[in-house]
Amino acid sequence: MGFLRFLATRIVQRRTDLLFDIDLRGLAAAPPFAQLPPLATAVLVWRHNLGSEATRAVEQSVLTAANHAYREVLAGDDMLLAATDAQGQVTSYAFVLFASFYKRVLGEAQTTPMISNCYTDPAWRGQGLYPQLLVTTCLHLANQGHARAIITCAPDNLASVRGIEKAGFRRVKTLHSLVVLARWIAWQRSVPARAKAAPCGAS
Repeated sequence: MGFLRFLATRIVQRRTDLLFDIDLRGLAAAPPFAQLPPLATAVLVWRHNLGSEATRAVEQSVLTAANHAYREVLAGDDMLLAATDAQGQVTSYAFVLFASFYKRVLGEAQTTPMISNCYTDPAWRGQGLYPQLLVTTCLHLANQGHARAIITCAPDNLASVRGIEKAGFRRVKTLHSLVVLARWIAWQRSVPARAKAAPCGAS
């Protein structure tokens, strides 16, 4: 019975996602960017330096296990931004993805950069590193000429919601989706965000 239930979750996937976006035009002088300076220790990995000596340590640290599949897309348009400590160890990272089926679920164009698969080492959590990494990523995307970026998270991930909103993203909508075989959207309901969202954790 347990195996059948596991198999069913692979065939039909129910998901609820909060979608946030940010206007990248002229954001360097706008709050909260004035309060959240970009990270001085951020390392960008993309097609221009993938596999180089300058990014090797970050690649060896991040592009392992489940993340190994990202190496192929980093040779295209996708990007990885990683924060490192004084010893060069990765403390936090985020991917920027362009070609993704998930964007079809979200109703977004492939050309819109989506910040995804973010992670912060437990020892560094609670220090504001995540929103700073998002700010750094957004500034890089703005410098590349992008006008808008998106990010998602699960509704119950309150720490991520706080970090995303602290970085200046606004909540756009909540999406309830039923996805079949990770390819087809069988059913979907979109709930627009209220003009003034309740504080995180409010009932």
